[in-house]
Amino acid sequence: MKRKYLLILSLCTVILTAKSQDIHLSQFYAQDILLNPASTGNYEGDFRASANYREQWKQVTLGEESIGSYMIGFEKPIYILAEKLDLGFIVTQDKYADLNISGNKILFSSSYSTEFRGNIFRLGLQFGPVFRKASFDDFTFPNQWVYYPDAFDTGLPNNETGLNNSSSYFDMNTGLVWKREYNRFNIESGFALNHFNRPKDTHFQSFTEKLRTKKVLHTFVQYDITSTLRLEPKILVAWTAGANEIILGGNVMFRSLLQFIPWVYTGLYYRHGVSRNLDSFVPVFGVTYGNFDFGLSYDYNISDLSGVDSRKGAIEFSLIFTSPSTKNEIVVLPCTRF
Repeated sequence: MKRKYLLILSLCTVILTAKSQDIHLSQFYAQDILLNPASTGNYEGDFRASANYREQWKQVTLGEESIGSYMIGFEKPIYILAEKLDLGFIVTQDKYADLNISGNKILFSSSYSTEFRGNIFRLGLQFGPVFRKASFDDFTFPNQWVYYPDAFDTGLPNNETGLNNSSSYFDMNTGLVWKREYNRFNIESGFALNHFNRPKDTHFQSFTEKLRTKKVLHTFVQYDITSTLRLEPKILVAWTAGANEIILGGNVMFRSLLQFIPWVYTGLYYRHGVSRNLDSFVPVFGVTYGNFDFGLSYDYNISDLSGVDSRKGAIEFSLIFTSPSTKNEIVVLPCTRF
């Protein structure tokens, strides 16, 4: 029980000191706009819509509610004369229900791509408002401590005058993606800078610390072993200030015998970091159904926190719909002139 309350105290401290953690997904490849603004429009089709849900750390909450992350995204290209510009947006919510702490983002993305000698380069920009909200009625403060019976009394005034229940700031992200296609081998690598405008993210009125820039490096590889079997290694490296995260693994896709489910994939990932404890293994399973892609993953925690209780990780869902392309391709046919 003591460990449980220490975990909750640590979580609250992180939020209040403006070093709050961005939403992170184990299926990081399933939400391109969140991963890298330059990945906006990085698909084949008229438009793409996506939705993700992640529930984690029930073992550190006071009740049945957990830490939940929700997001929806939409992308669509527009054409200005002969140039293509990909636009999109993503709406996210990160909510810790037991302490009434929530964060909401509305981010707009754009990217532009160009090709040079078989290499495709994409440059992206993302911006939008971020809203934070917390109800301090569910927190306890030193002025609410009662020496008898040695407990906090939340009915007493907290006498805190330097806290705001809500805050907001304007966020900006940018990124670059490089792609190259070979015969049966495709590679994609990108680098993103999140919060490069260093916004002020805090509930304290007099706090001057600014949000640190987060760097994200990702690489995806696709190798078609046969026409019915595909290997997809992936890696994500993210770091900011003294925190870092590495997710390494991959999916294996194979054609199923069912006509309405052409592809099925399974995979395994490992989350870790430099100079820190072991984190988790993440098994993944997914299917394609028509123009839909559905993914399911579960973080099995192997760190010291796994001993808190039997619920050891996070469950995550992803759903992507990609509309088939209706754009006519211009084909030049050779013709003999007379």
